[in-house]
Amino acid sequence: MLHIVWNETECKRAWSEGRHDFTTYLFEMMDYIGLSYEKWDHKQWLLQQPSGLTIVIGSTESELWTKSCMDYCEQGNGLLAVGNMYGLQDLLGVTTLEPVNEGWIRWDEAPLAQGLQSSFHFFEAIGMEVSAADVQAWGVTVQRNGLNRSDPAFTIRKVGKGYAALLTVNLMKTFYMIQHGIPVYRDGYPAPDGSAPLDEGFLKADDACVLDWQQDRNRSVQDGIPYYLHPVVDEWRIVWIRILHELTGKLQLNLAQTWFWPDGLDGIGLISHDTDLNSAPHARSMLQRLREAGIKSTWCIIMPGYEEGVNRQIVMEGHEVALHYNAMGTEIPQSGWSEQHFNAQLAMLKEQFPDQDIVSNKNHYLRWEGDVQFYQWCERAGLGVDQSRGGTKRGNKGFLVGTCHPYLPISATEQNRLISTLSVPTLAWDPPMDNRCTAEEARALLERSITVNGISHFLFHPAAGIEDEDRVGKMLVELVHYGVQRGIAWWTSKQIGQWFHLRRQVRIKCLKKRERVLEVIIESGSPVRSLAILLADVTDKVKLHPAANDASLNGMRQVERFGCRYLEVNLDIKEGKSILFLEDMDTAQTF
Repeated sequence: MLHIVWNETECKRAWSEGRHDFTTYLFEMMDYIGLSYEKWDHKQWLLQQPSGLTIVIGSTESELWTKSCMDYCEQGNGLLAVGNMYGLQDLLGVTTLEPVNEGWIRWDEAPLAQGLQSSFHFFEAIGMEVSAADVQAWGVTVQRNGLNRSDPAFTIRKVGKGYAALLTVNLMKTFYMIQHGIPVYRDGYPAPDGSAPLDEGFLKADDACVLDWQQDRNRSVQDGIPYYLHPVVDEWRIVWIRILHELTGKLQLNLAQTWFWPDGLDGIGLISHDTDLNSAPHARSMLQRLREAGIKSTWCIIMPGYEEGVNRQIVMEGHEVALHYNAMGTEIPQSGWSEQHFNAQLAMLKEQFPDQDIVSNKNHYLRWEGDVQFYQWCERAGLGVDQSRGGTKRGNKGFLVGTCHPYLPISATEQNRLISTLSVPTLAWDPPMDNRCTAEEARALLERSITVNGISHFLFHPAAGIEDEDRVGKMLVELVHYGVQRGIAWWTSKQIGQWFHLRRQVRIKCLKKRERVLEVIIESGSPVRSLAILLADVTDKVKLHPAANDASLNGMRQVERFGCRYLEVNLDIKEGKSILFLEDMDTAQTF
C-alpha cells in the first residue's frame, strides 16, 4: 500500500500568509497516474506505522519522527522523501547543501531515465551530498547559470529489511510551474534566433511559458527550426512512476493502477478547427476531408458564426460544436478580454446550436491574460474543456507546457483548489505549412505524444485549406491514418473530458491474499466499460476469478508501460466494489 505523509497545518499557514505551497498537488498527480494511496498526518502515521511505502512531503517537529522512520524502514518498509529531507538526513545517508531554485537534471546512464529524451527542467530542489558509503545515487544537478553541481537527483539506501530514498526535486512545484507558467501581464521574451517573436503587442498563452529557448528546444530534422519537441512534465511523470515501481518491487509490494485510456490504447488523437473567417466553402472542404479520414472532430466556432446550412452539416455529421472565444477586438462588438464578452459569445453560439451540449473552447490566437482567471470563467460557464494552452509561433509549438496529457489547473490563491475545467494543450497547427508546422514536425510530435501515451492534438484551420492544392486538408487525412496505424483512437474534445472524469473516480488496490493469489479491489462511482488496469510485475500466466459485482473480463496481455513490466487486464465494471482474484499458474514464479 502507498501512503503519503503531509503537514496540513504547515500548508495552511503558508496559504494564510499569501505564500504559494504546491505540496498538495502530489495528490492530483497520483490521482491522474491512477494510483491509490492513503493520506496521513504525522501524528496518525507515527501511531499506526502503516506497512508499505510511505511518501513524505511534509515536516514535523516531533521528537519521535527520526527514530520512528528508521524503525519503519528496518522492519521491511520503504520511505521516499520528495523535495526535502524532512529531518531524515541520517536515515537517508546524506547531508544538506544550498538549495537550487531552477535548473536541469542530467541523468546520463541512470536506469530511471533510460530511453527518455527531455531536458528534465525543474523548479526547486534541495541541495545535498552523499555522506554514507552504502547510498546509491543517480543524476547530476545543473543550475540555471549552467554550473554543474555534485548533487545527485535521486538516492536510495537499504536500511535493515527496507529502503529509504530521496528525490531532491520539488516535483509538485515543477509540474505546476511548467504547466501553468507565470501570470500573463506582458509580452513574453522572443526567441533569440527569431523563430518565436512573442512581443507582437497582444497577450497570449505562450507569454506564460517558463521553458528555456536554448536548453528545452530541439530540432526534429537537421537544419530545422528548434521547438519544444520533448515533453518535460510527461517524462518527469515517467521517472516518478519508475521510482515507485523500483521501490515497491524491492519491498515486494503489489502495485496496481488504472491505465490512461480505455482498451489499453497507447494514446488519443484530437483534431480541432478554429473557424476564422467562417467561410462556407472552406468549411465544406474540411468536412469532406474529415469524411475521408473517418473521424469526428471539434469545431471551435468564432462569432458571428457560419451560415445555417454549414452549422446543420457539422451537427449532422457528428462533430462537436465548441466556442472559439475572440478577445482580439474584431468581428463583433463584444470581442474584448472580459468575462462579460466571453459569456456573450457563448450565448450567441448556444442560440445557433440550441440542441448541442457545448462544453469546449479554444481562444482565438490563444489569447490569455492573468493567471487562471480564464479557467474560472470557463468553470462558471459550465465549459469542461479548454484548448488554449499552446504555442503561436513555429519556434514554440510542441510541448510548450511540458505535457500532452489533460490536466486540471489549480488556483494557487485558493489553497490549490482544483479547477474543474480540463486543460488539453494544443501541439501544432496547419501542417504541412512551412511557416507553421512541417509534415515531418507533425509526425515527430505525434510520435512523441504516443511514446508518453498522451493526446496528439492538432489544429487545422478550415481557412487554410483549398488553396495550394489543399495541402493542409490532405495532411489531415494522412496524419489521422498514420495515427490509427500507430494504435491511437481519434476523439473529440468532449469525449476526452468525459473519459477523464469517468476514469478518475475509479480506485484500485492490490493485496496479496495468500502465496499464489492476488486480490484486486476496484471501487467506482459509475459503471466503466473497457477499463484497463495495470498490475506491476505480474505475468500473463494467471487465472482470473471475478468474486464480487460481476466484473466482465475483456482480455489480458503482458505490456511494457513507462519502461516497466505489467499485466494489463481489460474489464467492464459496474458501479460499486468489484473484486477479482488472480491465481498464479506459473510454478516458477510467485506474486
